Amino acid sequence: MSTSARRMHLDEGMKVLKTGDITGALMHLHMADKILSGITSSSAQTGRMHLDEGMKVLNNGDITGALMHLHMADKILGKGS
Repeated sequence: MSTSARRMHLDEGMKVLKTGDITGALMHLHMADKILSGITSSSAQTGRMHLDEGMKVLNNGDITGALMHLHMADKILGKGS
């Protein structure tokens, strides 16, 4: 899948999460993570680490912490990885 698909899923995940829909957000975030699994650049791996941490804290109910990690992932991955 393309970089644009990864960005779309990450962006949609954050947008849905802001409405409080944790299940919907995780669906999009898992898709973004799946796309990133095939990219080996260091920035993609750093972005994926933040994405994974965001999903981990979201599973524990921490929406604020999840959004912090997801924004970091988005910032890192926005560099074209």
